[in-house]
Amino acid sequence: MIYVKVLIDKIIIKVIISFMVNQPEKGSESVIGRRKMLEIGGYTLGTLVLSGIGYVKRKNVHELLRGPTEACRVADLIADRASKMKNVGYVNVQRHARAKHALVVFRQYHRAVDMTLQERKMVEEVQLELSDILEALMDDPDVCLKEVLNEGDTEWLMQWAADMKSTLKQQDPLEALMPTLEELEEEAKILEKILMLELNEREKIHFQSELEELQRSIEEEKKNQQMKKDAHQKAEEEKKLSAAEMLAQKRGLRIEPAEEIGPSLHAHLAMKNPQYPDRANIIMRNREAVVLKLASKRGPFSIVLFGAKHDFREVVGEWNSTHPDGVFTLVEVTSKRIAEAEGRKKHD
Repeated sequence: MIYVKVLIDKIIIKVIISFMVNQPEKGSESVIGRRKMLEIGGYTLGTLVLSGIGYVKRKNVHELLRGPTEACRVADLIADRASKMKNVGYVNVQRHARAKHALVVFRQYHRAVDMTLQERKMVEEVQLELSDILEALMDDPDVCLKEVLNEGDTEWLMQWAADMKSTLKQQDPLEALMPTLEELEEEAKILEKILMLELNEREKIHFQSELEELQRSIEEEKKNQQMKKDAHQKAEEEKKLSAAEMLAQKRGLRIEPAEEIGPSLHAHLAMKNPQYPDRANIIMRNREAVVLKLASKRGPFSIVLFGAKHDFREVVGEWNSTHPDGVFTLVEVTSKRIAEAEGRKKHD
């Protein structure tokens, strides 16, 4: 009889929790669709019922049964969605039920100096997969992804790039007065026709000199235009190496910095010198710690694109041990192409 009563008690608790705790609602304006619990004075309805009938002491009720935090709900939602996508190899979750923040890391292969053609092709394939994954999350009505933190970007660097872009858009007043290539070519045709006329030796020398000077200007302008065309083409090609930049242009995805200028420059120096003191921590750990620092200031969740060589589990563990009031839940999403390169199969 005691066994039967215990069994019935367990069934009652499971039924109450299933139907009364953490009923979701769709959110609206946030980066991720937010969900709320059915609560009365901070306690779920299921919690109050269990407390009322004596199954759980009221002082422990709030911690045990109030449901996961918003950070955990976001992490669970994205992990669930990602794990079902065809372009995702696998998803790892380091979950903390009372987490204040969720860090969702999309692992990536990214552009680097002196890449081989094979390496570039691999980066393009990975970034295209990431673009599809992120775009699916943008279209998901429960996720509504709007922004990502991007490796390599710092607040200072992004401001500098914005200032340079603005400067380049502003036309030099003197440049506006310069003749176009078409105008130069038309003027050259006129001089060529003049030289076909009957001219004295002095006139021929004069107009021939003008034509030669004009032809040099035409060649110089053609080179300038080709350089601009090549630079634009290169910029477009480079966007293929960044899912964030592709979606920023295509869908208006906001890109936020995932790094700070000091640690970033320090890491670049260490990368160039194999003998640099404490090189591994400067290149890896210090930058990962910056990601957590920035993410902790952004609210309950942050979605980050970062290199696949980075493993955030250890740095998140260290952060959680020293920040008990700002604990992180970690989700790491690995695309199918990276999983294949690492010798992993989907959902291993």
